[in-house]
Amino acid sequence: MTYTNDVKEDSLIASEAQQSRLDIGAGLASEGTQLARLIAVTSAKCRAYLGTNQIVASGSFVKINLGSEDYDVGNDFDSTTNYQFDIPIAGYYLVTVSAREDAPADGNTVELSIFKNAAAISNTAHVVGAANIAHPTFADIIRLKRGDYIDMRLKHNAGVDKTVLAGSDVTFMAVHILSTDRV
Repeated sequence: MTYTNDVKEDSLIASEAQQSRLDIGAGLASEGTQLARLIAVTSAKCRAYLGTNQIVASGSFVKINLGSEDYDVGNDFDSTTNYQFDIPIAGYYLVTVSAREDAPADGNTVELSIFKNAAAISNTAHVVGAANIAHPTFADIIRLKRGDYIDMRLKHNAGVDKTVLAGSDVTFMAVHILSTDRV
């Protein structure tokens, strides 16, 4: 019986979809725009991670070379040259970043930032405690326009080179579009 109701419901949905496709005129252009936005919202997402350990010098932000991907639905993440997500459509994006620095010293500061078009736009700082673990992780919702790009960078004040640890579970950036915008 449930199956019959599901079939009737599916038929009704299909009928409504067909009616929508039959609309002609200005409404059709509007629906086309809405469809394009729906497709963009479902295809602009990725999760990239550091595949091999990376040495980071002390004192300035260094781009993390996210050369491996868990997924890249819209093929918008450059994991070979620039290690960045190229924005395919204007909208609001949820960006999550995480990095693990190996053996930081007690009292050192490790900063993790999201950069947009080579400028920091969101940041978190982690002061290393007695446990000597630095694993800053944070997320932000960022309004971006088509043609922008974002990447993640790390900075520390250890005074010597430090290693950022590789692995999908420790050093990564995930980007998902939440909604489109006319930026």
